Amino acid sequence: RKMHDEMVRKSLLEKDTIEAIKQDEFIAYYQPKVDREGKIVGVESLIRWYYDRRKTYIPPLDFIPIAEKNGRIVDIGNNVLYQSCLQNRKWIDAGYKPLRISVNLSVYQFRQKNLVNMIRRILKETSLDPQYLDLEITESGILENEEENIKTLNELHDMGISITIDDFGTGYSSLSKLKELPISTLKIDKEFVDSLPFDTKSITIARSIIDLAHNLEFSVVSE
Repeated sequence: RKMHDEMVRKSLLEKDTIEAIKQDEFIAYYQPKVDREGKIVGVESLIRWYYDRRKTYIPPLDFIPIAEKNGRIVDIGNNVLYQSCLQNRKWIDAGYKPLRISVNLSVYQFRQKNLVNMIRRILKETSLDPQYLDLEITESGILENEEENIKTLNELHDMGISITIDDFGTGYSSLSKLKELPISTLKIDKEFVDSLPFDTKSITIARSIIDLAHNLEFSVVSE
């Protein structure tokens, strides 16, 4: 019965993601990035689903795998990208100091043939300068179709968009590729941050990533 109930729940969620896209129930929330002094130096966009039928929020870990399975993650991700760029433009217009906003690109979004043109269109429609957009992509997402993806990254980089390697240290971690990728930031995965400063191995890994990034003239952000 437990397995059956879980299958029914997922089936209903899968069906409702389609309606949720039409009703704009997927919302971007914004998490500040702070430096060691606590000063806000950037913002990360995080997706949330307000499930109107249940009047509650559905955790990303519940709906993202379903949206990836049925292919709706592309529509959801593109919508959140638009929301995020528009919000950043509104903050700038309101007189706040311009900050770079980070938006996650799923592997499925990254596979879009028209990805670069789609992002170019969103930036034009929201009037956001590309220098205030940062795209976070996992190592595995980049190296899945390496040659084509590196070409796409270079196009985005040439537009002025920053590129961050998300969850660094948990994927392929191909150090030989770092020098070829047009990236500006390495993001240390939560797995290596949660146990700081008490776990010696996590300290060593985090310190190594930071030193590596700085020596390659990348920025570093920890999750």
